[in-house]
Amino acid sequence: MKNGRLPQNVLPNLYTITLKVIPEEIDFIGHITIDVVIKELIKTITLHTLDLAIERVEVSQNSHKAFAKISENKSDETVTFLLEQPLSVGPAQIVITYSGKLNKQLRGLYQVDSNGEKYAFTQFEATDARRMIPCFDEPAMKARFSLTVIHPAPLTALSNMPILKEKMEGEKFKTTLFETTPIM
Repeated sequence: MKNGRLPQNVLPNLYTITLKVIPEEIDFIGHITIDVVIKELIKTITLHTLDLAIERVEVSQNSHKAFAKISENKSDETVTFLLEQPLSVGPAQIVITYSGKLNKQLRGLYQVDSNGEKYAFTQFEATDARRMIPCFDEPAMKARFSLTVIHPAPLTALSNMPILKEKMEGEKFKTTLFETTPIM
Protein backbone atom coordinates (compact mmCIF):
# COMPACT_ATOMS: atom_id res chain seq x y z
CA MET A 1 0.00 0.00 0.00
CA LYS A 2 1.18 3.47 -0.82
CA ASN A 3 0.25 6.31 1.59
CA GLY A 4 -2.42 4.05 3.10
CA ARG A 5 -4.16 3.66 -0.29
CA LEU A 6 -4.86 0.52 -2.25
CA PRO A 7 -3.04 -0.03 -5.54
CA GLN A 8 -4.97 1.33 -8.53
CA ASN A 9 -4.30 -1.77 -10.66
CA VAL A 10 -7.71 -3.33 -9.90
CA LEU A 11 -10.88 -1.22 -10.00
CA PRO A 12 -14.38 -2.37 -8.99
CA ASN A 13 -17.43 -2.03 -11.27
CA LEU A 14 -20.15 -3.97 -9.44
CA TYR A 15 -20.51 -5.58 -6.02
CA THR A 16 -23.16 -8.33 -5.87
CA ILE A 17 -23.68 -8.93 -2.16
CA THR A 18 -25.74 -11.56 -0.35
CA LEU A 19 -25.92 -11.28 3.44
CA LYS A 20 -27.68 -13.56 5.89
CA VAL A 21 -28.35 -11.42 8.95
CA ILE A 22 -30.21 -12.61 12.04
CA PRO A 23 -30.18 -9.65 14.46
CA GLU A 24 -30.66 -11.91 17.52
CA GLU A 25 -27.41 -13.66 16.68
CA ILE A 26 -24.05 -11.97 16.70
CA ASP A 27 -22.70 -13.58 13.50
CA PHE A 28 -23.62 -12.82 9.89
CA ILE A 29 -22.68 -14.67 6.71
CA GLY A 30 -21.67 -13.00 3.48
CA HIS A 31 -21.10 -13.91 -0.13
CA ILE A 32 -19.85 -11.27 -2.53
CA THR A 33 -18.98 -11.21 -6.21
CA ILE A 34 -16.96 -8.19 -7.30
CA ASP A 35 -16.79 -7.46 -11.01
CA VAL A 36 -13.48 -5.67 -11.54
CA VAL A 37 -11.27 -4.29 -14.29
CA ILE A 38 -7.62 -5.31 -14.18
CA LYS A 39 -5.41 -2.41 -15.35
CA GLU A 40 -2.07 -4.26 -15.58
CA LEU A 41 -0.68 -7.78 -15.29
CA ILE A 42 -1.03 -8.73 -11.60
CA LYS A 43 -0.51 -11.69 -9.31
CA THR A 44 -2.11 -10.20 -6.18
CA ILE A 45 -5.32 -8.32 -5.37
CA THR A 46 -5.59 -6.24 -2.19
CA LEU A 47 -8.90 -5.20 -0.60
CA HIS A 48 -9.95 -3.56 2.64
CA THR A 49 -11.44 -5.71 5.37
CA LEU A 50 -11.84 -5.33 9.11
CA ASP A 51 -13.09 -7.94 11.58
CA LEU A 52 -14.25 -10.28 8.80
CA ALA A 53 -13.26 -13.95 8.46
CA ILE A 54 -12.50 -14.65 4.79
CA GLU A 55 -13.24 -18.31 4.21
CA ARG A 56 -12.87 -18.78 0.47
CA VAL A 57 -11.75 -16.70 -2.51
CA GLU A 58 -12.11 -17.62 -6.16
CA VAL A 59 -10.87 -15.35 -8.93
CA SER A 60 -11.93 -15.84 -12.53
CA GLN A 61 -11.00 -14.27 -15.81
CA ASN A 62 -12.33 -15.48 -19.14
CA SER A 63 -12.87 -19.22 -18.59
CA HIS A 64 -10.05 -19.65 -16.05
CA LYS A 65 -11.03 -19.97 -12.37
CA ALA A 66 -8.61 -20.35 -9.48
CA PHE A 67 -8.71 -20.25 -5.71
CA ALA A 68 -6.53 -17.61 -4.12
CA LYS A 69 -4.38 -17.84 -1.01
CA ILE A 70 -5.35 -15.32 1.65
CA SER A 71 -2.90 -13.05 3.47
CA GLU A 72 -4.37 -10.68 6.05
CA ASN A 73 -2.72 -7.49 7.29
CA LYS A 74 -4.71 -6.40 10.35
CA SER A 75 -2.73 -3.20 10.96
CA ASP A 76 -3.50 -1.94 7.42
CA GLU A 77 -7.07 -3.32 7.55
CA THR A 78 -6.40 -5.18 4.29
CA VAL A 79 -6.41 -8.66 2.86
CA THR A 80 -4.32 -9.72 -0.12
CA PHE A 81 -5.30 -12.55 -2.41
CA LEU A 82 -2.30 -14.37 -3.87
CA LEU A 83 -3.11 -15.81 -7.29
CA GLU A 84 -1.65 -19.01 -8.75
CA GLN A 85 -1.35 -17.41 -12.17
CA PRO A 86 -1.27 -13.74 -13.14
CA LEU A 87 -4.39 -11.94 -14.34
CA SER A 88 -4.13 -10.00 -17.56
CA VAL A 89 -5.60 -6.61 -18.42
CA GLY A 90 -9.40 -6.71 -18.72
CA PRO A 91 -12.49 -7.78 -16.79
CA ALA A 92 -12.36 -10.35 -13.98
CA GLN A 93 -14.47 -11.51 -11.02
CA ILE A 94 -13.59 -12.00 -7.38
CA VAL A 95 -15.95 -14.30 -5.44
CA ILE A 96 -15.57 -14.26 -1.65
CA THR A 97 -17.33 -16.26 1.06
CA TYR A 98 -16.89 -14.75 4.51
CA SER A 99 -18.47 -14.14 7.89
CA GLY A 100 -18.44 -11.39 10.48
CA LYS A 101 -19.92 -10.27 13.74
CA LEU A 102 -22.55 -7.63 14.36
CA ASN A 103 -20.67 -5.11 16.46
CA LYS A 104 -21.92 -2.63 19.05
CA GLN A 105 -19.74 0.25 17.78
CA LEU A 106 -22.34 1.79 15.43
CA ARG A 107 -19.91 1.20 12.54
CA GLY A 108 -20.22 -1.13 9.55
CA LEU A 109 -22.96 -3.71 10.23
CA TYR A 110 -23.97 -3.41 13.86
CA GLN A 111 -26.58 -4.64 16.33
CA VAL A 112 -29.01 -2.41 18.23
CA ASP A 113 -31.17 -3.51 21.16
CA SER A 114 -34.42 -1.52 21.52
CA ASN A 115 -37.16 -2.44 23.97
CA GLY A 116 -35.91 -6.03 24.15
CA GLU A 117 -35.84 -6.45 20.35
CA LYS A 118 -32.60 -6.74 18.38
CA TYR A 119 -32.06 -5.07 15.00
CA ALA A 120 -29.18 -4.78 12.54
CA PHE A 121 -28.19 -1.44 10.97
CA THR A 122 -25.35 -0.17 8.83
CA GLN A 123 -23.13 2.89 9.00
CA PHE A 124 -20.64 3.40 6.17
CA GLU A 125 -18.94 6.68 7.00
CA ALA A 126 -15.40 7.00 5.64
CA THR A 127 -13.85 3.56 6.22
CA ASP A 128 -16.73 1.56 7.71
CA ALA A 129 -17.88 -0.50 4.69
CA ARG A 130 -14.91 -2.84 5.23
CA ARG A 131 -16.58 -4.02 8.46
CA MET A 132 -19.46 -5.55 6.45
CA ILE A 133 -17.94 -6.49 3.08
CA PRO A 134 -14.43 -7.05 1.76
CA CYS A 135 -14.12 -4.09 -0.62
CA PHE A 136 -12.14 -1.31 -2.23
CA ASP A 137 -13.13 1.08 0.57
CA GLU A 138 -11.86 4.33 -0.93
CA PRO A 139 -13.85 7.29 -2.29
CA ALA A 140 -12.05 7.22 -5.66
CA MET A 141 -12.98 3.55 -6.23
CA LYS A 142 -16.69 3.93 -6.84
CA ALA A 143 -18.93 1.12 -8.12
CA ARG A 144 -22.52 -0.08 -8.29
CA PHE A 145 -24.00 -2.33 -5.58
CA SER A 146 -26.60 -5.09 -5.84
CA LEU A 147 -27.74 -6.20 -2.37
CA THR A 148 -29.70 -9.28 -1.30
CA VAL A 149 -30.51 -9.77 2.39
CA ILE A 150 -31.72 -13.01 3.95
CA HIS A 151 -33.40 -12.12 7.23
CA PRO A 152 -36.06 -13.29 9.72
CA ALA A 153 -39.46 -13.12 7.98
CA PRO A 154 -41.15 -10.83 10.54
CA LEU A 155 -38.50 -8.12 10.02
CA THR A 156 -38.31 -5.60 7.18
CA ALA A 157 -35.09 -5.12 5.25
CA LEU A 158 -34.40 -1.58 4.00
CA SER A 159 -31.72 -0.21 1.71
CA ASN A 160 -31.00 2.99 -0.18
CA MET A 161 -32.67 1.42 -3.25
CA PRO A 162 -36.23 0.13 -3.77
CA ILE A 163 -37.05 -3.54 -3.31
CA LEU A 164 -36.89 -5.45 -6.58
CA LYS A 165 -38.16 -8.79 -5.28
CA GLU A 166 -39.03 -10.55 -2.03
CA LYS A 167 -39.68 -14.22 -1.39
CA MET A 168 -40.18 -16.45 1.61
CA GLU A 169 -37.50 -19.03 2.42
CA GLY A 170 -39.54 -21.57 4.36
CA GLU A 171 -41.55 -20.17 7.26
CA LYS A 172 -38.78 -18.38 9.16
CA PHE A 173 -36.79 -16.39 6.59
CA LYS A 174 -37.37 -13.92 3.81
CA THR A 175 -35.02 -12.96 0.98
CA THR A 176 -35.14 -9.33 -0.09
CA LEU A 177 -33.40 -8.25 -3.31
CA PHE A 178 -32.90 -4.54 -3.90
CA GLU A 179 -32.41 -2.70 -7.18
CA THR A 180 -28.81 -2.07 -8.19
CA THR A 181 -27.48 1.32 -7.12
CA PRO A 182 -26.00 3.91 -9.45
CA ILE A 183 -22.23 4.36 -9.17
CA MET A 184 -21.43 5.43 -5.63
